[in-house]
Amino acid sequence: MRVKLSRLQTRFPARYLLLLTLFMGCGGEKLDTITMNISEMRCPEYQTIVQETIMAQTGIKELSLNWETRTVIVTIRPDQISADALTQALLDAGFTVNGSEGDA
Repeated sequence: MRVKLSRLQTRFPARYLLLLTLFMGCGGEKLDTITMNISEMRCPEYQTIVQETIMAQTGIKELSLNWETRTVIVTIRPDQISADALTQALLDAGFTVNGSEGDA
């Protein structure tokens, strides 16, 4: 079976793919980024525990940790987890969250 392509599609097929990709991304998911300071995260081992605690939660999109600055930057899906719930998970694991700020 032959599919008849329009004149525009045969001249600019890559543009169609690009536009399709852009439109699929429009109105995408809402994300919030939270920055936290965790004083107990003083070494790579504690960084691993913090990472595992955060990644065990539903709604985590991205995570960046730095044990030297004791900083955690996490991007969440707010329809699946709140900043308060994430903070509580860290508190339950025995960590102190000294500051939490975000774009929520």
